[in-house]
Amino acid sequence: MKELKLRGAPMDRWCVVSTVGTSLLNNWAREHDPSLNGLLRNIANEREKDLDAQTRNKVSALTNQVLSAAAVANPDQLKKMSAELNGLLSLYGNRLFSPERRALDTHYLIATDTYLGATCSDLLALILEQLGFGSVLQPPFTGLTTKSYQAFSGGISQLVEWCGRELSPYQNSNSHVIFNLVGSFKSLQGYMNTLGMFYADEIIYIFEAEDAELIRIPRLPVMLNEVEGLRSNLLELGLLAHGMRLDHHRTRNIPEAFLTPDGPNGYRLGEWGKVVWDTHGKELLASTELLSLPHLEYTPSFCGDHRALAPSDKALVQETLLKAAVAIETDGVRGLTEHGGLQYSTLNKSKGSEQPIDYFRVNRDIRITCTRQRSKLRLRRVGPHDQVLAKP
Repeated sequence: MKELKLRGAPMDRWCVVSTVGTSLLNNWAREHDPSLNGLLRNIANEREKDLDAQTRNKVSALTNQVLSAAAVANPDQLKKMSAELNGLLSLYGNRLFSPERRALDTHYLIATDTYLGATCSDLLALILEQLGFGSVLQPPFTGLTTKSYQAFSGGISQLVEWCGRELSPYQNSNSHVIFNLVGSFKSLQGYMNTLGMFYADEIIYIFEAEDAELIRIPRLPVMLNEVEGLRSNLLELGLLAHGMRLDHHRTRNIPEAFLTPDGPNGYRLGEWGKVVWDTHGKELLASTELLSLPHLEYTPSFCGDHRALAPSDKALVQETLLKAAVAIETDGVRGLTEHGGLQYSTLNKSKGSEQPIDYFRVNRDIRITCTRQRSKLRLRRVGPHDQVLAKP
């Protein structure tokens, strides 16, 4: 097979996200101990605490057999052992023998919240470490099982949040994110396909035939027609993204797929809404005027300061204001003063000011000053820490 040419530079850091099924155990049992096929099928959705000692011992013995065989197998033999290894080793080709490549890359294994899922993930991690990969991580997703829709939905919600938190930073660095979706069950693959359009530079598959070549799907630009349409609902989307529950009349122009019901006539932001916000929220906030947020009033000096900021800082300021508005709306002034990220504090009384001037944090360098009247903030200045606090 020809060696795969990826779009990333030769020594870009690779972040490889692999969904993990149970083929490592199933394939071995099918060939070497068919009597275990029924057992593996029957416990596919069970957790360890639901299994008796005899069952766990049988799976443990099978696991040890697979690990021992993998330790002495060559790459071609490893490919036949599981779908995940077939995809990974086909992806790497001759790069597998590069110590620099193996040391540079990070592997994330996404497994179901089941005994067999965790066992196969542990097994795959050990095999990758035997091959010399130095960074193999196994993030947990509680409830990620097809045993019930409610549990699966909760697990997917954690997975979506994890992608936004862990994979977004790779998009702003010399990295190449690859989704290896050869393994795992179809329900998870369906979600990962969609997430891959947002977070992966490419998605890889491979057919089961021995001579099958890797199928590689490059990242497509996600041009959602709805994204520009969301600009007119940016206030509502921003509030939802920062944890606020909104009544149905305030969400009627937001695509239903982005929302999740919360009590009678209420909604919160759903999994796909979070993906869209994580992907497009900052660019929308950077290119729009200050949002008319509850509990906040903008002075002319604040508006002038905001207009002078770089687009990326404008987005950060708008996100901080959303946090402040939601904190006040949810828990009043206490929510504001107890919000760890805002670090809301009071300056000494300034000359010419009839009341104390407060300030809170945007990031390491930017501060916002304000005065407070009950649960309303009158925003005065925004900009570099030293400059704003010197003339608040």
